[in-house]
Amino acid sequence: AGESTAAWNTYADWAKGTFADGAGHQSSDAYRALSEDFDDYAGEVDEGKPVEQTAASPETTETGSAATTETTTETKPEQPKEAGWDVDDSHWAAETIRDLLAAGVLEGDADGRVRPDDKITREEMIWVMNTMLGIEPVADAKLDQDDRSSDWAAGALAAAKNAGILQGDEFGHLCGSDYATRAEIITMIARACAVSSDDLSVLDQFTDAADIPDWALEALAGMASQGSLSGYTDGTLQPNDPITRAEAFTLMYETITKNEQGQAVMPDLVFVSPAFFTAAAR
Repeated sequence: AGESTAAWNTYADWAKGTFADGAGHQSSDAYRALSEDFDDYAGEVDEGKPVEQTAASPETTETGSAATTETTTETKPEQPKEAGWDVDDSHWAAETIRDLLAAGVLEGDADGRVRPDDKITREEMIWVMNTMLGIEPVADAKLDQDDRSSDWAAGALAAAKNAGILQGDEFGHLCGSDYATRAEIITMIARACAVSSDDLSVLDQFTDAADIPDWALEALAGMASQGSLSGYTDGTLQPNDPITRAEAFTLMYETITKNEQGQAVMPDLVFVSPAFFTAAAR
């Protein structure tokens, strides 16, 4: 080890031009060979002599401190969630929603959510109701430019209007993107099932019956008469309040599939989907 150290020190003097030949020093040829070895160690390449370098691990920064080693982790694409995953089994409408999902009436949004406690728009309800009843959208349906409805729902809204489920406002607008009120949803369902009554006294059971719009009175009276309308525990009907998706789906499901003596209460609607009733009868 001592000879090696002396040799390197002597080479350093020789490289700086301060080397003086003396006893104990090797010949200059030996130092030239040592110089070549030193070049190789430093990573330099002698002519015609490639040098292999081994990368240090971990890599170091210019200051000599260890750098953080980056690791690349392959991320797997997220698997689509099952439709209705956001409906907990403890939800009061879970069973009804599960039946509608199984029958293909509900599909959930792009993330598979049903969002049972959110409000529902008129066009969303019409789309679900048409699907349940087997009503096909009108091809190439056009909406008035002042109609507050989405383009994707134009065919479904037009079909519902042709079936007498929708009538629109005083201007004929179907207002599909508006949030639906309870009175509107109940009236849509009643019209689809041809349920109506001119005996309005049945509505006296609701403490806020005076708030029911005139255009909805006979439809709501018919629904109340057949037991499809019970109102809230405080005795109110809240006809002009928004209705949740779960409330709308449940009212639609129970009204259309309501059994009397084993038969589904359903008027002679030629557009009823038999597949639905097969699924709903399970």
